[in-house]
Amino acid sequence: MLRKFVNTGLSFRGNSMDERHEPIQQSCFRRSFLYGGPVLAYAALIFFLSSLSGFPVEVQSFFGFDKIAHIVEYYLLGCLLYRWVTSTDRYRRRRYALLITILIGTCYALSDEWHQSFVPGRDASLFDALFDAVGVGMGAATYPLILRGILSRRGRSGKGGPLE
Repeated sequence: MLRKFVNTGLSFRGNSMDERHEPIQQSCFRRSFLYGGPVLAYAALIFFLSSLSGFPVEVQSFFGFDKIAHIVEYYLLGCLLYRWVTSTDRYRRRRYALLITILIGTCYALSDEWHQSFVPGRDASLFDALFDAVGVGMGAATYPLILRGILSRRGRSGKGGPLE
């Protein structure tokens, strides 16, 4: 019987169950896993792609393709980071979510460019890091608009869900 309560995050305090402590920790872990997991997985993908010597293949079709790829790549990271930062209940963190997201994303972009300086056939560029930061900022700034659009469509279609 006690094992059942331990597995669900409930505990006994005297003769009554106290649900105030463990479920909060469990939900904090769950929130970190659900919102932080995709960020860490995507950051790992960026790191992996940056470590490939022959990537990206040079495309000479038009000027700026490389910069557009940087913006798109870090746009998604900006969306995921903003989603993670705003998943908290702390008012201060939510209030400065855009700034926190841009700072974290820019630091990651700089570290990625530094990492590329050690990869044969790749070079580091602060100009690339600038476009990465632009992508993070665009992703963080537009994520609330995208989410609002998705939720309003869900409401109009009558499919309701846990986010409403």
